[in-house]
Amino acid sequence: MTEKRCCIIGTAPTYKSVPWNDPTLEMWGLNDSWLLNFPRADRWYDIHPFGQFFYRDPAQPKIDAADVPAGTYIRPKGHLEWLAKQSIPVYIQAADPRVPRGIVFPKAEIEARFGPWFDSTPSWMLGHALLDGYTEIHVYGIHLATEAEYIKQKPNFCYLLGVARGMGVTVVVAKDAPLLKSSHQYAFQPDPATPIIAAQRDVMRLKRERQRIAAAVPPAHWWRRADPVLSTQAAWLDAKILDAELSVQQLTLAKRLAAS
Repeated sequence: MTEKRCCIIGTAPTYKSVPWNDPTLEMWGLNDSWLLNFPRADRWYDIHPFGQFFYRDPAQPKIDAADVPAGTYIRPKGHLEWLAKQSIPVYIQAADPRVPRGIVFPKAEIEARFGPWFDSTPSWMLGHALLDGYTEIHVYGIHLATEAEYIKQKPNFCYLLGVARGMGVTVVVAKDAPLLKSSHQYAFQPDPATPIIAAQRDVMRLKRERQRIAAAVPPAHWWRRADPVLSTQAAWLDAKILDAELSVQQLTLAKRLAAS
């Protein structure tokens, strides 16, 4: 069987590790990642409806999310013109005279083979690669782990990578990409979140004790002095609660830094 190899490339930092110099590896780009000036590309995908694009000035790297209409997709001005100039296959959702050489994406054929669960452009690209019989698929620059939209897409993409492996396809994921990875092997390795959970439960226990003491203090009157024992215990618990909450914050930060 002839070996067919492709690389699905996104815009997350690991795109910088793409093996561009491998001539047997097809490079597949998507959406507006052409702004990153990839050394080469063999296919391109923008399967979003053109009528729902919100165009921005490429010289303005950041825009206020409040200014972007809901349900639209942000693209740089000149995006359709860039797609129209390409000599490589450019897959689009529907035929459009603005991209006259665009190829209509084979959505129905992919769904007929793999079902309807596709939550992102990289997922559709992966489905297309499997439909076209690619035997080795690389993934770079796709993390799906930062914003709520992308986190929602991650399970679907990982599922399809599993489908690919089940079909005997070789799957290569960028070393530093948070795909097909977990913090530990469930039941066989300790959960790195355990110290954080322990610290959080310390806070809960201390607060419960603080509430007990507060309930034991009688209503305050000007002629009644505060119980010095209870006051001391309350102050001690307040300090312990603050210390435990700081521990939770420090452990959480350490865990995030270790994972980055």
